[in-house]
Amino acid sequence: MKHTEEYTWTYDRTNSKGEVLLRHDTNESLEDVTGYLEEQGIKYERKDAAHMLWIFYGNKAYMYYYTTGRWASRNRWRKVPLKHYKSKGIKDFLDRFVKNKQVETPINDTEQDTAKMKQVDLFKNIEPHKLHRKNDPQTSKEAAYTMNISKARGFVLNLIEEAGNKGTTTREMTRKFPEKSDSSITSRPNELEKLNLIFYKGDKREGSRVIRHIKYKAGVTDETH
Repeated sequence: MKHTEEYTWTYDRTNSKGEVLLRHDTNESLEDVTGYLEEQGIKYERKDAAHMLWIFYGNKAYMYYYTTGRWASRNRWRKVPLKHYKSKGIKDFLDRFVKNKQVETPINDTEQDTAKMKQVDLFKNIEPHKLHRKNDPQTSKEAAYTMNISKARGFVLNLIEEAGNKGTTTREMTRKFPEKSDSSITSRPNELEKLNLIFYKGDKREGSRVIRHIKYKAGVTDETH
């Protein structure tokens, strides 16, 4: 099998706080993982419904989710662990966190901490002057420098995601939230498109382009125009 050697973070969802959460997929099948464990002479127990394995090494047992590389040590009370950690794949999990006794708590490698670090990069790595077009009105240019862009992007991205496969338009979003300034909403799709979080199929409603969340790109249909 080809082992996963790097994290491959992709967009997962936007939570109720407008924060973007990311996920890592190992792209390793159950057969890949169990085959490798058997090669290594490591005992395991399958939990197919949860896409999870109990992996036994020495006197320890680990929960390992083979689709995402998420894992946790079984605690002495056999309750669901409060902390989960992220590995790149089964080989990385065994090499770094099981066989290497010196690495018991991977620094900055928990799902929550890693997602937060990636979220900061995702929403703050674009310089303000790149967040508006040259022909945008002055109000949009000023907004790119002064407003809480991270929070605004999360808010608009959440609206687009909630619209589902049907999508939404800037006109529909501003109409839905008249208390917000138009520029706080209409400027965001341009930024989100640069971050590859939304896309345009080319259809319009009421003269405005329909915006869809990137997760609907593969399965978008011609049902709306």
